[in-house]
Amino acid sequence: MDAATDLSWVDPPGVDPVTPATTVWLTDQPVRVPLGWGIAFFTRQRRDCLCLLSPAGELFILFVSQDGDVRQLQGVPDDVVRGLISRHFPEAAR
Repeated sequence: MDAATDLSWVDPPGVDPVTPATTVWLTDQPVRVPLGWGIAFFTRQRRDCLCLLSPAGELFILFVSQDGDVRQLQGVPDDVVRGLISRHFPEAAR
């Protein structure tokens, strides 16, 4: 079974306008992130992939599509999600 076949692109989670949030830039696109969420970029040099960790421990992986839209990668296998959380949010992995 190929885990990559379960991957899909979906709209990222919306943030209610009244929710306290900060804005981070994913390439040239602004992304509103609720305060209290973890924020990590895959690399420091290129800000083209963003990991967000909700207070409930849910990981969101965001990219900018070829069309310039912010999209969320969904269907990532659990072991990969755990590895990303461990790498980018070590305090949450404990």
